[in-house]
Amino acid sequence: MGYNREVKSDPEKPLLRHVEPIAREHKGQRFLILTDPLRLAEGAYPVTLYGAVLLQMFDGRHTPAEMREEFRRATGRDVPEEEIRTLIRDLDAAGFLEGENFRGRLKKAVGEFRAAPVRPAWSEGAYLPPDNPKAEALPGYLESFWSHEQGPGKEPPKSVRKGAVKALLAPHIDLHRGGPCYAHAYGALAKGCAADTFVILGVAHKSPPTLYTATKKAYDTPLGAAPVDTDFVDELASRWKGGDLFADEIYHRDEHSIEFQALLLRWLFRDRPFRIVPILCSSMHEHVLKGTDPLKDPQVAGFVDALRRTVEKRGNVVMIGAVDLAHVGAKFGDRDPVTPELLKTIEREDLASLEHAAAVDAGGWFKSVSDVKDWRKICGLSAITTLLAATDATKGRLVKYDRFADMENHEVVSYTAMEFR
Repeated sequence: MGYNREVKSDPEKPLLRHVEPIAREHKGQRFLILTDPLRLAEGAYPVTLYGAVLLQMFDGRHTPAEMREEFRRATGRDVPEEEIRTLIRDLDAAGFLEGENFRGRLKKAVGEFRAAPVRPAWSEGAYLPPDNPKAEALPGYLESFWSHEQGPGKEPPKSVRKGAVKALLAPHIDLHRGGPCYAHAYGALAKGCAADTFVILGVAHKSPPTLYTATKKAYDTPLGAAPVDTDFVDELASRWKGGDLFADEIYHRDEHSIEFQALLLRWLFRDRPFRIVPILCSSMHEHVLKGTDPLKDPQVAGFVDALRRTVEKRGNVVMIGAVDLAHVGAKFGDRDPVTPELLKTIEREDLASLEHAAAVDAGGWFKSVSDVKDWRKICGLSAITTLLAATDATKGRLVKYDRFADMENHEVVSYTAMEFR
């Protein structure tokens, strides 16, 4: 979680915000670099491993004197209380602690985002051609995925035909790795789509406090902006009573999952008018941990009902789940090596879960992941659950299942293209 609106900070009991530590080694010394996933803190902050021990006590419950005593018991070393207070002041000044400084940074960032005419493109490095990273090369790069050996093997669609596709699952992995799967997903959409509004359920990787977050900012891309159906967003916001749909709007600023879909829609529809409804879905992992059904959670059930009713009123709407599947390996905190046997297990369990998705069985889909404690770390669990519960489609079809596997660095990411009618 990037921040917590409920926290009341106490200068004498510092609370470290959610940070992403990166391990580094320099001249034989190991240390951590603290980075802020929300980009509200100043740059990166290095700490030694002893400093990392202290940071575990930045939990909003320890005073500097208590930190000093616990540090001495844990390490056998003494650190002057004034050094701890200096660390507190430095981290607070840089924006890594909950408090007035951070709140000021957050307020400024939110104000700048809301004042901007569009949500600027953020992830261009993940989808511009590596050998020619210019916007003019992008259309040809996208077209190349159709003829790729893992692609549909056909000519890219010249136009979008009318048809009955009501929902779609598409990847959000970078195009360099998942481009052919995007071609399968948007090729399926091009074969039968009557919609002019696309509700994009993206993944909020930084897990904002609010479960669902929308924006009325057009998503800019190198091919032009994808405008937002603001009337749809306003109506959805008024229907959902489970939270403020715009409270965590700042999370749209850096999130790539929806941006990738905006890019593909902008390319696919070319000059044909269309609009998007960008919604980030935060984590439902609490239900995984407790073994409970998210569809019985009033927040989730209320949003699903609000979305379904808004879609029914509007008509001509397609829902897109901007999702990846398994994230397994050392990069994602796993200790076991990635082996051919593990790849087979991941694929088997992914496909078994996707059978529930094809049956438009939201509860069965979630349960298939929850029952095994989400060991595959499905990056799209909330978005897919919401889509399956809200769509009026009656059946799905697996168009493509694929993965990126780096055996040397022990990293596996799987993803899919599915259509629903």
